[in-house]
Amino acid sequence: MKRFVLTCWLSFQLTSVYSQLYVTGSSYLYTVNQVVTVSQQVQLGASTFLYMRGSSQLLQRTTGASSNTGSGVLSIYQEGSSNQFKYNYWCSPVGGTTGTGNINFGVTQLSRPTTTTASTSAVILPSNETGLDGIANPLSISPYWVYKFLSGTNYSEWIAVGSASTIAAGQGFTMKGTSGTDATTVLGVSNNPGSAQRYDFRGRPNDGTISVSVGSGKYTLTGNPYPSALDLNAFLLDSGNTAIDGSVYFWEQSVTPNSHYLNQYVGGYGTFVPVSMASTGVYTAATFATYNGDGSVNNPSVGTGTVIPRRYSPIGQGFMVKGTINGSVSLRNSHRTFVTEGASNNSVFSRSAAAVAAISGDEGQAQDTLTVPTQVRLNISLGNGFSRQVVLILEHTATEGLDHGMEAENADDFTTDAGFYLDGKNYVIDAVPFSVNRIVPMVVKAEEDTTVGFSLSEAVEFPAEQAIFIHDMADDSYHNLRESAYLVDVASGLDSSRFTLCFKDLNALSTPDESLATLGVFQNNTVRQLWIENPTSDKIQSVRVFDITGREVMTVSEPASATQFRYSTAQFASGAYIVKIDRNGKKPITRKILVK
Repeated sequence: MKRFVLTCWLSFQLTSVYSQLYVTGSSYLYTVNQVVTVSQQVQLGASTFLYMRGSSQLLQRTTGASSNTGSGVLSIYQEGSSNQFKYNYWCSPVGGTTGTGNINFGVTQLSRPTTTTASTSAVILPSNETGLDGIANPLSISPYWVYKFLSGTNYSEWIAVGSASTIAAGQGFTMKGTSGTDATTVLGVSNNPGSAQRYDFRGRPNDGTISVSVGSGKYTLTGNPYPSALDLNAFLLDSGNTAIDGSVYFWEQSVTPNSHYLNQYVGGYGTFVPVSMASTGVYTAATFATYNGDGSVNNPSVGTGTVIPRRYSPIGQGFMVKGTINGSVSLRNSHRTFVTEGASNNSVFSRSAAAVAAISGDEGQAQDTLTVPTQVRLNISLGNGFSRQVVLILEHTATEGLDHGMEAENADDFTTDAGFYLDGKNYVIDAVPFSVNRIVPMVVKAEEDTTVGFSLSEAVEFPAEQAIFIHDMADDSYHNLRESAYLVDVASGLDSSRFTLCFKDLNALSTPDESLATLGVFQNNTVRQLWIENPTSDKIQSVRVFDITGREVMTVSEPASATQFRYSTAQFASGAYIVKIDRNGKKPITRKILVK
């Protein structure tokens, strides 16, 4: 068996791959902006270190349980995005260093970087009301706010952890940030320029298959337990992980007001679904609410979170999953990947809108080959400032019912809310195959008589000329959201039979050419094909495709009648194209497509 034995100092400037990594003799391995891949175990001898700096990550490719050993430590950084009043959800990439395999973690393993290799252990404040506020310099952590959540539904089910090392690998935990700043600069970045505390996680790297228990209809706080990025699509679409509903929920919290009182918190859960392995996935921003002292909702909505690229969960990121049965799900080395943080890389730790925009993603592995799902985003307002964003995914592989990894139930328990009505419940994300005849039921829940407003936020990878309607069955009226928002009064209570989203106004006067409205032209980037839906079986004389310079890049001139046509676009470069369809005895149709 090959293993790499390190008995002296080495600094890697190239990607490194080993069967087995063994560091011994008071030595250390130091990497900057690199990936180190180990096929088997990592053994870190006493007084040895594995420093991962910049965007460096450690990948392991073993199957089954971790066999990592040794009392040496991996040191890896991650920045939070909260002040002393605001939570981040975390999941540690390291654990303790006794025994073999993955060992429990505690916040006493967090340090403040002082040089590229040295750190000072964090001060652990008293776990009472005298130690509520974390401090940036010297780094002081308030254990009063460290909790985990293991298969529950109620606020009372949060489990206090404090400074104890009782956080198992794969268990997420909450931790508030720090006050003040820390100008100490390591690798060109300050420890804390303000509400962005950098932590040095030190311990044995987590590895292997990590199982997390879940309960039917209950939420569990977990996250990315590895010192590398986690592909959420691989995790959620793993055929062995059907004990959860195929979505994940991220806590987002406003930095104001600054208070430790629960009834002054402002926050909520954003939702991610993967759709497919070739997809960027879809994320809806959180709807913010305030809360009562018992954790119940007081007043939604008081703002919204940020639409954040989520497919690749960065190091340290925690999130909630919802169980569908009593069982467990597994995080595996096969779900790990090397993707550095950056909005363009679909990998961002929970941060504010300004911080997300500032992360360029220029370094590391960009994900240019991923497809953006066709989607319609609606903003729904319900009096008193409430705003809920919902997403309808238009996916040809979706069904009429529930599709694992494509739909997401509303995780909030608001007395006033709205969304898609599916399986008798409120969903913030729904997925259906597109048809101009498609009718998607919606639900509105109002605590009191109010005004509901439907507006179009954006339509992504969807024909600009295709109308998008809200059908109000109270008066059988259709309202094209492409043209304006629709505002109407609703009575208090839950109504799941009044509103639908659709793509055709059945009350409109018919035109001499009905097929003009029903002919669908779409680019399916997942399978790299141009799709033409022809439900009226018109005779297609020719299909021609032009690039943006007007150059004809494809011609099909074999007359045919069918309800569907499929043409390969694998040879096309990424970009916009114009499709012109000539039909026998009818007006030509021109559509724009986007190839990625």
